[in-house]
Amino acid sequence: MILCEFGPLGGVTLFDNASDLLVARRADEVAPVLAAAEAARARGAWVAGYLGYEAGYAMEPRLQALMPATPGPLVVLGIYAAPQAAGAVLAGAEAARARIDPLRPGVTRAEYGQAFDRVKTYIAAGDCYQINLTFPLHSRLTAGSPLDLYAALQGRQPVGFGAYLDVGTGPALVSRSPELFVRLSAGGRIEARPMKGT
Repeated sequence: MILCEFGPLGGVTLFDNASDLLVARRADEVAPVLAAAEAARARGAWVAGYLGYEAGYAMEPRLQALMPATPGPLVVLGIYAAPQAAGAVLAGAEAARARIDPLRPGVTRAEYGQAFDRVKTYIAAGDCYQINLTFPLHSRLTAGSPLDLYAALQGRQPVGFGAYLDVGTGPALVSRSPELFVRLSAGGRIEARPMKGT
């Protein structure tokens, strides 16, 4: 199941019951999976899913050596007959059930300080003028389901491009993004509006 708040129906849109699931776990599988998705789209099917950041390594030969050893699925795309309204699915989620452990930073204070010093060096050298210095936060869902967590966050964090994805392969993804990375219209127009610095 995929829910996207920026879907073609104007509200939260549901993609469910995929007729096919295309998954690339290795770099050499990325191009064939994308070609199969494009062929399905050209036949009139809807394609929804995600490309992991690491898929970029697979698409650029000079970067393939930087591919992490176990990045998880690089591409997960479902093939669907049509999008649906998501009201019934969201009505079944119970935001109050969702509980997570306290957030833990994925870097130490010392590691962050070293990274910050590198950023200052790059800016002083004129290599860049802005860097978004971010780091991962870790937690664990201790009560409820990932869909319950999505519903809880949706109620507290209104954003333009939130999404939920759980298609049975790879992790369930909950996204509360304020920015549009990429959107492809039915006519083939590509739109990208990342926030400055992304």
